Amino acid sequence: RLAYHVNEDFFVEGVYGMSTITDEAFCNNGLCLLPSRVEDLAYFAVPVGYNLFPSEVFIGQKYAMNASVYLLGGIGSTTYVDESHFTANFGLGVRILPKDWLAVHVTIRDFLFESDFLGTTKVTNNFELSLGLSAFVLSKPDFSGDDLAQVAASLIRLQPAIRSVAMAPDNVI
Repeated sequence: RLAYHVNEDFFVEGVYGMSTITDEAFCNNGLCLLPSRVEDLAYFAVPVGYNLFPSEVFIGQKYAMNASVYLLGGIGSTTYVDESHFTANFGLGVRILPKDWLAVHVTIRDFLFESDFLGTTKVTNNFELSLGLSAFVLSKPDFSGDDLAQVAASLIRLQPAIRSVAMAPDNVI
């Protein structure tokens, strides 16, 4: 999974996954469903995320971490038994940042697609629960004082109530 945070509210992800499916339990009872006992399954999705509830999580009285509850929704494709299926996905997640550059997130999402695998067309729900660790990287690691002055001037022009903009260690504004 790769994510790009457009701003504080919105982000876009690229998701790709692979798995192996089997009908061995059915075949043991005389009802083989797949052309072979084991088949590959692959999926990709391009969801858009929205940080619904940006907040903070407190541990004791002295330690606070940024956090957010986010919604996801997007489209993609699921391929198995040599057939591709248009796939919609929806989900909900929680992201906690123990450091400004590090995030831990838990996401649950549902991948939905129509399948006529057993002869009747129906929408299948395929739930995914994931636990992830993300590192935020700068898109311009050589951010200079002149760059800060340009950003500060733009921020103050857009929001005159801002009185001061400064850069902390590690180029954090």
